[in-house]
Amino acid sequence: MGVINAVDLKPGMVLAEDLFGANQRFLLPKGTVIEESHLRIFKIWGVSEAEVQGVDRDQAMAEALAEMDPRVLQRAEELADQLFIRVGLGQEAMQELHRLFILRTTRSILAKEDMPKPAPPESMESGDPKDLFQDIPLPGDLVDHHLKLASYPAIYQRLMEVLDHPRSTSAHLAEVLGKDPGLSAKLLKLVNSPYYGFPSTIDTIQRAVTLIGINELTTLALGVSVIESFGSVPCELVDMESCWKHSIACGLLASFLAARKPGVSEERFFVAGLLHDIGRLVLFARLPEQMVWLIRRAWEDHVALEELEKQYLGFDHASLAGMLLNAWNLPDSLVRMIRFHHCPEQSPNPLEASVVHIADTTSVALCFGQSGTRLVPPISSPAWNTLGLSPAALGQAASQVERHFKEVARTFFSPA
Repeated sequence: MGVINAVDLKPGMVLAEDLFGANQRFLLPKGTVIEESHLRIFKIWGVSEAEVQGVDRDQAMAEALAEMDPRVLQRAEELADQLFIRVGLGQEAMQELHRLFILRTTRSILAKEDMPKPAPPESMESGDPKDLFQDIPLPGDLVDHHLKLASYPAIYQRLMEVLDHPRSTSAHLAEVLGKDPGLSAKLLKLVNSPYYGFPSTIDTIQRAVTLIGINELTTLALGVSVIESFGSVPCELVDMESCWKHSIACGLLASFLAARKPGVSEERFFVAGLLHDIGRLVLFARLPEQMVWLIRRAWEDHVALEELEKQYLGFDHASLAGMLLNAWNLPDSLVRMIRFHHCPEQSPNPLEASVVHIADTTSVALCFGQSGTRLVPPISSPAWNTLGLSPAALGQAASQVERHFKEVARTFFSPA
């Protein structure tokens, strides 16, 4: 008898204890023989693990790996050795990410999909650091320069004015959004995506406000608007679509993980994940040659890119993002989640920053896009302990991302 991951459950297994969903909703009593229909219900209700008779977690994992083609499994394990070289596998959460990477990569190989390419492109040649890192601008100067090139998301300011007015209604909010047809169209695409899962089409902004709430729609509008302000990054340096895919996955993971914590409002976590690397985009745009050198150095020396940013630039992308978001007068809670996502234990609200930290690491580990960090970073033990989740929750969150990712990403990359 043992607790095993939901992804390893199979028809015919027998529950050893009562089964509850992510929100503690009672689903099935102990003694139930699991059927195929139950597995579908588990996905819907966010079941991450179950205690079953006669099988433990290690046995279930071993059986799942034994069913794979040995040659394909070997190739996936070789890639895992490259990507996970910076981290040990003593932590249960990292063991789970390692296992999920191998399973996901094996499926990709068998489906002949694009494989992860951990090494930086050969075109990323290292220059002479003595020349590259002279006269580095101060972070405040980088923020000022970006503010001159990319306008503040003015739509957000107008939305906040509506929210702050004591007599504002959903109709007032819809009126403001309606003045930006492109933004409205993208918001409706997102609201109609599987991420929300409404049974019927939401065809007006006012109805969207009624269904998901003023605060959440406003936060989504902010995220979409900020993305559109970053269009000046050199294409040869970073694949912007891959970069935003990483951030979208981070946002989805953050919202799914936050949903497992009672009393935590999920509405800000998607946007926090979406924007967590905007400081790095500023660096790509303003210091492209330096970032090329740092990315190559991080790969070759197996060190964290943000640590090299601090060493050679004097600051990292997270602190730069915090300054930019503060300059835009964005909510302090959102700024803190992004500013401290690499050091959540230093945040005034460690729980919220920990959610983004773990979502970011999971997005890197499972190769949902890429934004500069090539090697899987460690998970902060204090952050993992703060969340208090089971390692199986990472697999459940990753499964939800895989179901919703393509449609949500299409919302951002397709024309309005």
